[in-house]
Amino acid sequence: MDRQYRYQRYVYDFSRKYYLLGRDTLLKEMPVKSGESVLEIGCGTARNLLRLAYHHPHARLYGVDASAMMLETARSKLEASLYEGQVTLRQGLAGQISPADFGWTNRLTTSCFPTCCR
Repeated sequence: MDRQYRYQRYVYDFSRKYYLLGRDTLLKEMPVKSGESVLEIGCGTARNLLRLAYHHPHARLYGVDASAMMLETARSKLEASLYEGQVTLRQGLAGQISPADFGWTNRLTTSCFPTCCR
């Protein structure tokens, strides 16, 4: 994955604009309550997580991605934002994660759309 995203990560968000039509509205309208957790599988550059943090400042946000390069970009974006402390990132594949990886004691349940759990 890192070989694929080594250079693409710098233009990834911009190049995906038309694939994301309606995504910002969905993120804004997600029914995330204060204190709830949201996990994005395949978080890439953390674009969605940053928007969720803006619209849901009291949610705990988590992201997993297979590419260390994408997560490096995500961490840089988070460091330049007001939401660095609200988002936790981990490298790995979806099948490799468990609730314990994020300090959760309960199981994951799907909410809103497939890339989000609480």
